[in-house]
Amino acid sequence: MKITTEIVGEQTRFDQRDSIFPRTAAGLEKDRRVRRWYDVPTPDPIYGALMGIPRSENCLTYHLVSAVDGPTNEKKTPVDDPARLTWKIKEVARFFGADRVGVCELNQAYIASHRWDEYLAGRGKPAKPIRLRQRYAVSLVFRRDFDLVKAGHSYIDGADGTLQYNRAAVTACQLAAYIRELGFPARAHHEREEQVLQVPIAVQAGMGELGRLGMLITPEWGPRVRISTVTTDLPLLPDEPIDIGVQTVCDLCRKCAENCPSGAIPRGDKIVVRGARKWAINQKKCLGFWGTNKEKWDDCSMCIAVCPYNRPDSWFNRAHHRPFFFRALRRPFFARLLLAFDDLARGKRPRWQVCWLDYRNT
Repeated sequence: MKITTEIVGEQTRFDQRDSIFPRTAAGLEKDRRVRRWYDVPTPDPIYGALMGIPRSENCLTYHLVSAVDGPTNEKKTPVDDPARLTWKIKEVARFFGADRVGVCELNQAYIASHRWDEYLAGRGKPAKPIRLRQRYAVSLVFRRDFDLVKAGHSYIDGADGTLQYNRAAVTACQLAAYIRELGFPARAHHEREEQVLQVPIAVQAGMGELGRLGMLITPEWGPRVRISTVTTDLPLLPDEPIDIGVQTVCDLCRKCAENCPSGAIPRGDKIVVRGARKWAINQKKCLGFWGTNKEKWDDCSMCIAVCPYNRPDSWFNRAHHRPFFFRALRRPFFARLLLAFDDLARGKRPRWQVCWLDYRNT
């Protein structure tokens, strides 16, 4: 099965210098709303500890930057059965903490073209080109907590989101180290240090589809996930992409766009971005909202919370009829039925009141 993201031309590589986050960190982004998110310190110690802004030394993923790569065992493990080796790699990844694992061949279009270094860029020096020659990518998916995500936007959902970033980073670094111990090169890619586009890799590895909100939508948890990646030359068997009806549902559903407090998610049609037709997120609007009320939030998960694919972790949602259910969603009639039921059950503009520890989202 082919990926459901429509490829309409040559896929050009993404330049990390164009990303809003490093531009803001380097002082090159002049929008005051965007600058406020980075310049105004967070009053929340959980967010500060997990995200590392402004004191990165207190953040685990900051220290894991140096752990993404390392020496390879000179004694290479023989590979007689790639299928069994792929199974074993997935089981080890789950043992290290991943909730789902997929494998794909590494598309060169999903490797960033130039590395971003905020210090070099701030001095006007050229960025370093990225050269990643590894053949395969292992996509790691980590489930977020349903009840905490419902609190978005607040420090409650922010704590859960940043915690899963940390989990994803630790697992990726551990899996890459394990593969290197087998005698094959491997590099981890996580939120703090990445050289690849992780969402399209996850889509290609069969972890889900790309949705209107610009995130990976998985069959089990919708967009309520974080992801990390390991690239390697270890010979593995790629998984097939999946179709769970996202393109049809997202085309009809605008719940994430209608509930987005910043207006960053488009309500209209897809556009072509670097050779792929998709819904394009306005990064400035999204990040600009994050810093508007530092006393209550530092980021936002509203689009994730309201997505119809975001369901509780119940036996009903794990039932065996789900493959048939997702096939039905490819048809507009059944997709409209799902959206009507979701509106009836949860409302078009839901707003949940959530309390956790000494935090409230109201």
